[in-house]
Amino acid sequence: MEGSQIIILIAIAVVAFLLFRTQKKSKNAKSVKTSKEYSGYVDTTGYAPPSPFCDNPVFARPLKEHREANHQFRMLRMEYDTIIKRHNRMQDRISRTAKAARDFKDYSGPEMQEVIDLCKRDIQDAPALMEYAKKWAAMQGSKTVYPPQYDSFRRLALIYERQGKYEEAIDVCNQAIQIGLEDVNSNISYKERRAKLIEKARGQDAQRNAAVTVTTPSMEQTKKEVKTTREELETFEIVRAIGAEINVSDRITYKDTLSYFSIQLDGNSRAWICRIKVEAGPKWVTFHTMNNEKEDKVRISSPKDLYQYKEKIISVIQSLM
Repeated sequence: MEGSQIIILIAIAVVAFLLFRTQKKSKNAKSVKTSKEYSGYVDTTGYAPPSPFCDNPVFARPLKEHREANHQFRMLRMEYDTIIKRHNRMQDRISRTAKAARDFKDYSGPEMQEVIDLCKRDIQDAPALMEYAKKWAAMQGSKTVYPPQYDSFRRLALIYERQGKYEEAIDVCNQAIQIGLEDVNSNISYKERRAKLIEKARGQDAQRNAAVTVTTPSMEQTKKEVKTTREELETFEIVRAIGAEINVSDRITYKDTLSYFSIQLDGNSRAWICRIKVEAGPKWVTFHTMNNEKEDKVRISSPKDLYQYKEKIISVIQSLM
């Protein structure tokens, strides 16, 4: 009986040993497959290697036959490590500064100028980072180059666009296109963004040319004089009263023309809030729209009707600030 028990124990030990050897071979095969898939980069967890632009890329322990490839990766990263870390830190700083600047809602103030300066400094490293991305792809035997997360180009172009500096915004897009950078943070490519900016720049030039063109007024025009009426002044006071709710009443001004009565922000003819016609004929008010949207024009019976559009007026003022 004791001899049978010994035989059974030996058989169990042999089976356990064989199962252990089978599992070990399976793990080794999986590790070799992973190393082949990533061209020398060995990740024992079975996941894809980390982004080449992360601050702390984790290099797994290489197999003996792939140590040279992993060493080349490390050397490449060390060569560009200072630039990569500087870019990542700059991205965080720009994001925080831009958030603070948006609280002021002023695209021409000193806070936004600081964002512009930071974006320009960050963009200086872009060519080197793209060169690093290309070398990384070449080492992996890949034709696909993954560009870094580069929000500075998109953000700077957007700020210039909001400031009406379309030529500067176009130049930023050209820089991004020239180095082969894709707009990875937006649904619109830099080429499409540039095309829209070019259209806006042409419209701006046409307005400037129209303003500069000097024409000889007719006899009928010379007899007419701009005369601000009581009703027009009443509309101005109503808009100022609405602006007082967001503490901007002292920034609201007006400009009277032969065609309409314009209520503006900070005396800027391009930052008009609404244009009103309350003289002879139908009375109407046109509200400012952004990004070439369709004209928002409504009929009114008296200046007091503007109170019905208080929320609309506040929204327009905030968009112009």
